[in-house]
Amino acid sequence: MRKLQITRSSPDHDNLVKLYKKERNQKLKERYHALFLMLEFKNCTTVAELIKTSRKTIQTWVKLFNEEGLEGMVPNT
Repeated sequence: MRKLQITRSSPDHDNLVKLYKKERNQKLKERYHALFLMLEFKNCTTVAELIKTSRKTIQTWVKLFNEEGLEGMVPNT
């Protein structure tokens, strides 16, 4: 199995932290959190454990980000 990684040129860690801090939508905030943790730890299982969600969810969010950028992170209502 290929290692999950962020392949899209991404905002830097500091920019993601700023987005996270100002975001009011809790679902989007959690996704930003997962992204900056992936940049830091580069391990899906670790990130999933830290934010108490499944590996599959982290994989989905990273895939969305890689394909659509930050716009892809906005949850469907």
